[in-house]
Amino acid sequence: MLHGGISKEKILELWGVKELLKIERKLERALSRARQKKTQVLLQRLEELRKMEHDLGEENKQMQIEVCASSFFFPQSRSHSGGLTDCVS
Repeated sequence: MLHGGISKEKILELWGVKELLKIERKLERALSRARQKKTQVLLQRLEELRKMEHDLGEENKQMQIEVCASSFFFPQSRSHSGGLTDCVS
């Protein structure tokens, strides 16, 4: 018995093998499209995250430059920098 209490034999009798094969092909195509879409969405998200990583890296570099510049003009604040590395290019 399958879900809903209908036997395989009854389904074959009512629908026929040809119709079931046709439904199976439709389901396989739909599943394939869903997998392709999922892959596309994941690849787009990966690209967005890579861009975000790059942008944050650039922002971090800019902030390091600003911290180094401020420590040059205000050397006493450097001791409170939380262990920043030396400001050397």
